[in-house]
Amino acid sequence: MRIAVPSHNGDIYKSCANSRQFMIFEVEDERVVSIEKRYSFIKKPEAVADLLYEYNVSVLICNDIGSRTRKAIRDHHIELIPGVIGEVNDAVIRYLSGERIGVPEYMYTCFNDEN
Repeated sequence: MRIAVPSHNGDIYKSCANSRQFMIFEVEDERVVSIEKRYSFIKKPEAVADLLYEYNVSVLICNDIGSRTRKAIRDHHIELIPGVIGEVNDAVIRYLSGERIGVPEYMYTCFNDEN
């Protein structure tokens, strides 16, 4: 399993679609076996899902996510864990431990949303 988290300086970046860096965690038997940093210079929100799909990501842990990005993530059958704040590594550890993290219905809704 591969888990992606938009990141900045070790924390979960506020906007998934605007993140320029994703940490990708390779997980086997519920243990992280490798971590890689991937950069994104994508301008279209739904293209984030395409990028994560190319990286074989099966789970996305994030904070804010707009409706177009959310739909594209789901279209690629990537599990979405939105509404998570804090440190990237901590969020992944909590997810792998089975702790319920995030807010399932959380979506970025200001007037600049990517709708």
